[in-house]
Amino acid sequence: METNMAIPADARNAEYTSHMPAEAISHSLGHDITSAGGSIRLRLIHAHAHYHATAVSLHRHRHGQWEEIFKIDPYCGYGECQQFHELPEGTDVRQGDALQFRCRYDNTEGVVVHYGLSAAQEMCMQPYIHTCIDLGHCIAVTASCCESCTVARNPK
Repeated sequence: METNMAIPADARNAEYTSHMPAEAISHSLGHDITSAGGSIRLRLIHAHAHYHATAVSLHRHRHGQWEEIFKIDPYCGYGECQQFHELPEGTDVRQGDALQFRCRYDNTEGVVVHYGLSAAQEMCMQPYIHTCIDLGHCIAVTASCCESCTVARNPK
């Protein structure tokens, strides 16, 4: 997670990008990707920003191109927008992919807004839940689900 955010005072449409380069994906998810036969499925994303945010989006870099795979515009802050959201079917991550979570802000404060935990500060993060195989209607909530996957079947 990057914490170097600095949204200029009185800025409109200021952009900040949280990066997960291919090397970081390989380091943190490589075992799961390999164990799953080459890709993992991203199922849910927690769009996490505070009150200055006006839009958030998740992008995947593959084969030299960025693709937007999720977006909330306008972003409504805490509550309805700051929760887990389902990602489109087929949203996967492979070795060599990179991810970016992009946030746009309006800062009407007369001071620079930095990264932080309070509502007066900001974040641009994208915690997510992934599974290593397509398990139908299920949720796996483990850091390394290919080694130990806890599955809760959703009744239909």
